[in-house]
Amino acid sequence: MTPQQVQTFLPYLIALPFIGLVIWRNARERRLRVEMLWIFPAILLALGGLALAHLGTPSPLLMAVFALSAVAGGVLGWMRGRMMRIMIDPESHRLTVQASPLAMLFILALFAVRFGARMVLGENAPAWHLNLEQISDVFLVFVIMLLVVMRVEMWLRASRMLSEARAARAAARAG
Repeated sequence: MTPQQVQTFLPYLIALPFIGLVIWRNARERRLRVEMLWIFPAILLALGGLALAHLGTPSPLLMAVFALSAVAGGVLGWMRGRMMRIMIDPESHRLTVQASPLAMLFILALFAVRFGARMVLGENAPAWHLNLEQISDVFLVFVIMLLVVMRVEMWLRASRMLSEARAARAAARAG
């Protein structure tokens, strides 16, 4: 293998353990704490804001691309959140979450699209007169919105499930 080929495939080889970790973590059932679901989105939004602060005032075209990226990320985040299996123990009201196989395939597809776009855009950006830093920022907005909206959807569904379970328990005690 030539040094150039190693340099091309090194990011993919480095990413493989992380992809495996994401799949392994999502494949097993884990506790879901509704009251804690807001923390990760808040941190992401703050870090994303800091990361984008270097832009100054973006052009109207870049703002439109950011908006489209945010909408696309939000839609896919809602879909990803809906793919998460949320279960509740009727007695203890303990919530658990587990990614469905479709949700894990969804994550794999996102990784594939990201790396494919990186290869295509990285090689062709100068010819297309694209700024790689701005492209990176657009992907950042997409991913942040995907993760934030996913958590919002999970919070809404889990909160509703918890309220229904508590109401059913109260009705059973009253009846």
